[in-house]
Amino acid sequence: MGAPVQPADLLAVAIEAATIAGDHALHNVHRRHEVAERFAHDVKLKLDLECQATAEQVIRAHYPGHQLLGEEGGRFEESADVLWIIDPIDGTVNFLHGLPLWCCSIAVRVGGRIVAGAVYLPSMKETYAARLGGPA
Repeated sequence: MGAPVQPADLLAVAIEAATIAGDHALHNVHRRHEVAERFAHDVKLKLDLECQATAEQVIRAHYPGHQLLGEEGGRFEESADVLWIIDPIDGTVNFLHGLPLWCCSIAVRVGGRIVAGAVYLPSMKETYAARLGGPA
């Protein structure tokens, strides 16, 4: 068993994944009407699926053994020591309507406790992040 992962390292990856996935959505905003599924009060866009896959690739490049749970699906074991939680386009309806208030949100749970998270707003190029034992 290797050394435990540090919240600062996890936060750096969360920021990287949120930024890359969010920028993918922003650069493809012209495709915001490509719908994968419609629901009574929500919609799943093709870009939701793509951005989740993009975030997952970044995380897996750093931590291939970690579990992933995304809003757009994913299989994980509840007992997983480390779990990444991804909302690739948080505010999909705003994104669909061309409003700038949407983001990519990523958190990581270790031992049942959230230890780091990042929220990236691509339209505004702003990132909000926090980690256990550090500033927010």
